[in-house]
Amino acid sequence: MSLIENQKDISTTRFKYVSDEKVEWSAIQNIYKINLYRIIQEAILNTNKYANAQNCEVIIQKKSNNRLKLCIADDGEGFDVTTKKSGIGLNNMKERANLLKGQFHIISKIGIGTKIEVTFNLEKIT
Repeated sequence: MSLIENQKDISTTRFKYVSDEKVEWSAIQNIYKINLYRIIQEAILNTNKYANAQNCEVIIQKKSNNRLKLCIADDGEGFDVTTKKSGIGLNNMKERANLLKGQFHIISKIGIGTKIEVTFNLEKIT
């Protein structure tokens, strides 16, 4: 994915993209692809802006029951999800997931990093 590959020119964080070969991108509706792209874009922006991470991995996997899972994990500073109020970027990611009836989870630990998981049921959206 060129969005992730281009980070090497503008970021000190090493980004890695892993896509499951079982993902048939041509069979996935554009609304899912656009929102996945925007979620990844926002997560990368947050990683570059706040995390001070050495590494960040973006993984897209095809799961059973026609589900698609996106996982973005960094080894940056992390934050306390119970006390930090969600910023615009996190809210945008959550809203994009909700729009497509997806599940959005964020796990972060200070000094360890942050992991964002989004899972979509690839249903027909009309």
